[in-house]
Amino acid sequence: MPDQIRYDEEAITEIFRQAAEAQTEAQNKAGSAGGLTLEELQEIGAEAGLSPEFVARAATNMAREIQEPPLPTFMGLDIGVRRSVALPGPMSDEEWALLVADLRQTFGARGKIQQAGELREWYNGNLFAHVQPDGDGYRLNMGSTKGMARELMMSGMTMVAMSLVTMLLLVTFKGESWASALPILTIALAGLGVGGFGYLQLPNWRSTRESQMEAIGRRAVERSDETRQRVQAEAAVAEVAPAAPASDLDLADAEGFEAPADERIRPRERS
Repeated sequence: MPDQIRYDEEAITEIFRQAAEAQTEAQNKAGSAGGLTLEELQEIGAEAGLSPEFVARAATNMAREIQEPPLPTFMGLDIGVRRSVALPGPMSDEEWALLVADLRQTFGARGKIQQAGELREWYNGNLFAHVQPDGDGYRLNMGSTKGMARELMMSGMTMVAMSLVTMLLLVTFKGESWASALPILTIALAGLGVGGFGYLQLPNWRSTRESQMEAIGRRAVERSDETRQRVQAEAAVAEVAPAAPASDLDLADAEGFEAPADERIRPRERS
């Protein structure tokens, strides 16, 4: 029997080595297939001296990390801003109203509200924000596109292209000299100015919108956390609150209740 065999030092080392390799391989397969749950992470962290509370908090922060979905572009330039943040739970009507008020105040736009099922939307032109289910949770998505910058750059490019084509046609088909066609270059220069103005608007606009959306997302998460904590606290208080004493009417409705002898209704005696 294997459990009755006595192993020397060399055999013991080899057994432990093979067991460690087999365990590592099994853990790698399990991790690659489904990863680890929060409870498993907390158990591993506890063995390393980490508090389960801080492990859970770190996991929550990672799940709520602000992400950047693909941005709208024009000629390879980013002309939009996108922000997405995970919420700790469904958004109540009160939280949604506060979020809309925050959006209106931050962007200085009233906007329009629309709701379809669990999808809540607020939009004002190219600026939008919506809350929607996301797997087991909810997510706040925000975004905007600098449409004016795109239009200015497109108009500038069109002016440059048209002026160059006109110059080429005059020189090639009408025999004009390049010198006589030079005045048309003023249109091209104007086009460069228009396009450049649109391009120069982008950096400052994007920086402003990014900071605004990050602040709105952070406040939305904080409000949602406060709501969850308040609901949990109220539920805990309701569980430990002493039951109200039963009234005589409640007792009278209880099965098998019998009123005290002095309170029973006695039949009227005949005179």
